[in-house]
Amino acid sequence: MKKINLYGDVNNEHGENAELYSTITQELKSFIASQHNRWRGTATALLTQINSFLSPNNREWSYTPVEISQWLQIFRHDLLKTGIFIHCHKWCGNRLITIRT
Repeated sequence: MKKINLYGDVNNEHGENAELYSTITQELKSFIASQHNRWRGTATALLTQINSFLSPNNREWSYTPVEISQWLQIFRHDLLKTGIFIHCHKWCGNRLITIRT
């Protein structure tokens, strides 16, 4: 899977990043729906579980845990507009991500 340029313009509806952003957003929504609309864990766990969820369709996210964490933080306001709430926080020394729809 091509990666979204973390600092690119996702608002350009005719650009590659906009299409990829839309695909990733829909995959994230589908994954969270399969988790009863709420998920919490580390970026590593998120990537493992999303890739397992997407594997029947021969898809996977090729991000590193750091990249996915950065991506979620950079685009959290845009994701909120699509109904996806992202909260990054620390608990007992672990960096956790909470995602809700």
